[in-house]
Amino acid sequence: MVDIVRAGGLLMVPIILCAIIAMGIVLERIWTLKKTRVIPEDLTSKVWAWVKRDALDQSQIQTLHQGSPLGQILAAGLINRDRERAIMKDSIEDTGRHVVHELQRYLDTLGTIAAITPLLGLLGTVIGMVKVFTAIASAYQNARRILLEDSVIICFRKGWESVDSLFKAHGAEADRAKLLFHYQYSDNELKDIVSIHESLLSQQLDFKLLTEIATNFKNPLSGMEMFDQDEEFIKADVQLSIFEALMERRAIDHAHYDDLKALLIAYRDKPDIFADEFTEATEAILERFGGKVSLRIEGWLPSIKDDFHTILEKLSFENSGPNIYILFFEKILRGNINPNKFMHAFESLSESEKKLHTELKKNIDTETSYQDLEEEDSDFPDGDDLSDYSQNTSIDY
Repeated sequence: MVDIVRAGGLLMVPIILCAIIAMGIVLERIWTLKKTRVIPEDLTSKVWAWVKRDALDQSQIQTLHQGSPLGQILAAGLINRDRERAIMKDSIEDTGRHVVHELQRYLDTLGTIAAITPLLGLLGTVIGMVKVFTAIASAYQNARRILLEDSVIICFRKGWESVDSLFKAHGAEADRAKLLFHYQYSDNELKDIVSIHESLLSQQLDFKLLTEIATNFKNPLSGMEMFDQDEEFIKADVQLSIFEALMERRAIDHAHYDDLKALLIAYRDKPDIFADEFTEATEAILERFGGKVSLRIEGWLPSIKDDFHTILEKLSFENSGPNIYILFFEKILRGNINPNKFMHAFESLSESEKKLHTELKKNIDTETSYQDLEEEDSDFPDGDDLSDYSQNTSIDY
């Protein structure tokens, strides 16, 4: 308990004082407001007996007045029993107000304590949180300082030339503290600076490779931003480009919803045809890019092909062409779509089907609220070629 009080700081002093005062008031009121002290059981019968015997005198009334709060009220009436009714009534009411005030003594103080004590506790919590965040920031700075100081020891152990070459390899703007973190002690006593350096460079190269793929396969249908280099979203853009290549083989445009529906049904019912065309389309893409980009995409192809099969099995082909179009591309892009590019398909839905795409409607409204709809052209006019929607990824046959 003492440790808790010490940890609470200076604000624990007024909180404890408030608790002691409140407990004292509660105990005092419990004792003062006991029923036997406020309304003695035999008081009324005793007074009535005095009145019947005409034995009331000044000393008895004084004793009655000092005996209990109810006795004070009765004494005020009895002392004026020989006067007019109005005078006796006023005397009883006046005494009653004084008695009630006495019975409610300290309750305002108790209410004040009950109001301010939680606020003192809340203030202590806020002060504690400020101290915690200050300590975290201080600890981070201290850890960073220690890490940089330890770099001197690392340089001696590893050789300054190796560490200096590490800094130069990562550029002048690299976070040296973060780089040196990889060279602290491990289970193997000392880490191999060369292997870790190569690992870090490999991570940088992988990031650059993903960025290159994302740039080449960026598609207007996708809602992925260039700063969002999530591998799954990049792979989804590659999958979209592969399917656009399949659409181009059949001369199917994005606005030809019924033709797209027929193509999907054919791929579902004849998986061999889909497999052959998928292989041809992906080979053309791999030949176009080559090198590390091609190698990375080739590693994704099995999972992309399986994902196509899964989507085809789950689609409900009793829906209309525009509805299937929206559902199919939403699944390919993992829901990360550009709402503007689906406006034409949404407007082609029936009223009942539109109710199934409330989220898409909300996103479209959000996008178009910043634009003048009268100046916008249709997203998928009948005369557009597929290549307009797959700038860097459409395949020429």
